Amino acid sequence: LPRQLKSCFLYMGLFPEDYEIPVKKLIKLWVADGFLEPSDESRSLEELAEECLEDLVERSLVLVAGKRSNGRMRSCKIHDVLRDLSITKGLEQRFLHPFTYKDRDRTTLSKLVKSQCRVSLQSSD
Repeated sequence: LPRQLKSCFLYMGLFPEDYEIPVKKLIKLWVADGFLEPSDESRSLEELAEECLEDLVERSLVLVAGKRSNGRMRSCKIHDVLRDLSITKGLEQRFLHPFTYKDRDRTTLSKLVKSQCRVSLQSSD
């Protein structure tokens, strides 16, 4: 994958399993994290993020979970196997670390915060 798409794909591992991700929220997160670099001035970062998401869908890396009345994506999700892949690759590259209940030791959390770019706190509550 190109660098932009790779970062966007790895980011999907931060969401809980079977979570339906609101597209507007995802696009804002990608833009805020600085994954996208505009190639020209005519498109906004949000438009570029939406194109990246559509590219991930076309590559069958992300699933469309819901659509708006105008046909645009409302929500998306990632297959469990691909989520596991994004987490594995994200951990290898120190891109992300999903923090779950089994990792609840405070020293572990403080080590993660110091060593990882992104930490996702996940709870069944």
